[in-house]
Amino acid sequence: MVVFYFDRMEDYELLQHPRGDCSQPRRGIFSLRSPRRPNPIGVTVVELISIDKNVLTVRSLDTFDGTPVLNLKPA
Repeated sequence: MVVFYFDRMEDYELLQHPRGDCSQPRRGIFSLRSPRRPNPIGVTVVELISIDKNVLTVRSLDTFDGTPVLNLKPA
């Protein structure tokens, strides 16, 4: 499990259109997978592929390249 910081988040609204599709009604932010949230901490589960000294190779990391990693936890 990777705990990371949404460093590119600017602001948020408590009600948002799902996936930014204005044809759909607004829903509460906690029912969506929006990165624009009140808490800038994210968590995602990854598959560990390999370890080479201090470099981890993972699969299914749900972040942008360069996103600050705060912690790693066993799932």
